[in-house]
Amino acid sequence: MIRAVVLAAVCGAALVVSVPAATAQDALLLGVTGSWSAFSSGSGSDKTCYAMAKPSKSDPRKIKRDPIYFLITDWPGRKTKS
Repeated sequence: MIRAVVLAAVCGAALVVSVPAATAQDALLLGVTGSWSAFSSGSGSDKTCYAMAKPSKSDPRKIKRDPIYFLITDWPGRKTKS
């Protein structure tokens, strides 16, 4: 049972990662303020806008981990937010 759940999660993650990569376009940097950066990509109903920031500190400091980012996305043509 656990193997089935893990397999389903891995397959789902692979699908989610592969779909945006197939339609990826270069992002346009709109601006930077403080630790936030804003970008847009695409046009029309395929336009995606997003802002991201990296935290200035993370505790505990001794733990080795991948970089952490906070991401806000908007698809204006789809009238959807996440």
